[in-house]
Amino acid sequence: MKKIKLVVSIAILAFLFSCKKDRQCVCTATTLSPSGNTSTSPTKTETYSKMKLSEAKSICQKSTVVTANAQGSITTVTNDCKLK
Repeated sequence: MKKIKLVVSIAILAFLFSCKKDRQCVCTATTLSPSGNTSTSPTKTETYSKMKLSEAKSICQKSTVVTANAQGSITTVTNDCKLK
């Protein structure tokens, strides 16, 4: 009886985590300017329709972009993203 409950529980969990549904990715961008000032942009939410959890995780990740202008000033933008 315990084995049957275990198998059913695993099957239910596998179904819940593998099903496609709408996923929300919430991101906050933090900018570090060449002068050393830090600013944070308002939080942005993006919705991915009919997507598996693993697919959404691969898209909704933390990223950093570093840019330099002609004078050599460097700006760093960090997007901190999390699935809801």
